[in-house]
Amino acid sequence: MSERLLGGRYELEQLLGQGGMAQVYRARDRVLDRPVAVKLLRPEYANDATFVARFQREARAAANLVHPNIVAVYDVGQDGNQHYIVMEYIAGRTLKEFIRERAPLPVDLALRIAEEVCTALEYAHRHGLIHRDIKPQNILLDEEGEVVKVADFGIAKSRLDPESTADRLALGTVKYISPEQARGVEVVPQSDLYSLGVVLYEMLTGRQPFDGETPVSIALQHIEAEPPPPRQINPYIPPAVEAILLRALAKNPRERYASAREMRQALERYRLAGLETTGPLPQAVAPPAIPAPPARPDQVPTRGTRPAPRVSPTPRAIPTRGTTLGPLGIALLILIGVGMVSLVLLLVRLLYPPRPLVTPTSVPTTAVPTWPTAPSPGIPVLLRDLTGLSAADARAILEQDGLLYVEGPPRCDPYIEPGHVVEQKPRYGTRLLAGQAVTVTLSAERTLARVPYVVQMSYEGARLTLLGACFRIERKELGCTSTPVGYVARQEPRAGVSEAQGITVTVYVSIGYQETILPELLRVPLADAQRRVEAAGLIWGYANPQTQADMPPGVDIDDQGAPGQVISYLVQYNGVRKTNGELPAGARVPCGAVVHVAYYALP
Repeated sequence: MSERLLGGRYELEQLLGQGGMAQVYRARDRVLDRPVAVKLLRPEYANDATFVARFQREARAAANLVHPNIVAVYDVGQDGNQHYIVMEYIAGRTLKEFIRERAPLPVDLALRIAEEVCTALEYAHRHGLIHRDIKPQNILLDEEGEVVKVADFGIAKSRLDPESTADRLALGTVKYISPEQARGVEVVPQSDLYSLGVVLYEMLTGRQPFDGETPVSIALQHIEAEPPPPRQINPYIPPAVEAILLRALAKNPRERYASAREMRQALERYRLAGLETTGPLPQAVAPPAIPAPPARPDQVPTRGTRPAPRVSPTPRAIPTRGTTLGPLGIALLILIGVGMVSLVLLLVRLLYPPRPLVTPTSVPTTAVPTWPTAPSPGIPVLLRDLTGLSAADARAILEQDGLLYVEGPPRCDPYIEPGHVVEQKPRYGTRLLAGQAVTVTLSAERTLARVPYVVQMSYEGARLTLLGACFRIERKELGCTSTPVGYVARQEPRAGVSEAQGITVTVYVSIGYQETILPELLRVPLADAQRRVEAAGLIWGYANPQTQADMPPGVDIDDQGAPGQVISYLVQYNGVRKTNGELPAGARVPCGAVVHVAYYALP
């Protein structure tokens, strides 16, 4: 297409998609030098003055929705007879494309996506906006498939009023509309939950609940027909998930969840209680049977009755002959016992003095210290720490101490080199007798392995999972996310890719949806700084070029950074303005705060 410029600012670059109401382009904001998405209203709607007025009013209301799961609206304008809206550009794909590639989705993934949509709806409903057009095409996933954003808030108001004709029903939308929308009556927040139920149905089964040759026939099914139970299509859907789904698809809005919050909580309760997949489930392995203790003669069950539960008997006093010891006798026995123990310890110390513990640095592989005398039989030996030693060093130390070296199955450890001791049993510090065996576990050779999926796990669960797969773990905090606090919202590298065992996997642990962590921006290239700001759930403001002429007296701009790098920034939120000197990287700031930067520009 030929180059077009809207409002003297937005340069249209590429057509991304089109629907019955509008076309969406990727564009470049020439003022802020950033990519944006521009939605152009079709001419047939542009000539409807009533619709245009509502479009502009609701678009401006949607611009006030600042939430990490909602595509941000930057601007609304008109260029001649062309009405447009400027939105955040998401480099990724729609949920519809994702479903086409991978449906049916795993239950935990489908529920996580639905939860994040619920979070967006909850926020919008609280601000008085009903989406009215929830469908997979309006749900966007980033390139990693981990961040969910809902688009077109307050824009796609249903046109299914009584005067609408059948040919004005958009087939792509009617498959997701609620019964009340199909009847042309007033929509309510539960209308969005019905549409989300259809989306969840499609994620788990690969199809919508209703289909037909015409939009009207589909709309009538939404009004009158019951959806086929999803477990008939995919029997691996858990019954509890099917119950959540069918409640969302109730014909009467009052029979659905009372709010998006209630539906989100229902999804979270199931997902956090126990995850299942939509694929065949592995057979459970029964635990080894534990033999019951032999019954006492006085507890033989009689025929026709069940054995009584085994209860630990209360210790009974043991009768003794003669008189019992008084307090003086008990004290005397204790003193005698303490004296004998002290005497034995003194003899052990004289006959076998303690030796210094051997560490990996004190025992080279080429020379292992020897002791002048071997431990005497029957004398306790203090087991030393072998962790991190090579197999040869560990064997030599145990032989010097008169203990037997036994090698167990190897286990990959991301922090200990292959062939070195990962674990020892018994643990170090245990006193053993000469001749007893010590089992050591060596670190196995590292290979390529798939990175486990740990998103939505608790940090401790993710840590254990990654360690079990022989990957190191690094924790970072992430805000502006609907993921529960303390749970993993994102991971790098992403799950499923093959990586060398021993590398570090970074997990981003949620701190909630109200705050985020201010990223490092100083001395960072401008484009990279913008990516960091937007990834943190913040809004990229203006970028102000600076040269030496703009510097205060005595300040050399070359000391602030290199050309093209950020040299200062200003964070603005809730009427507060803070500079980089007041708000360093790593500080917590509210989600949706605006970050303005100054960068080193060549004259």
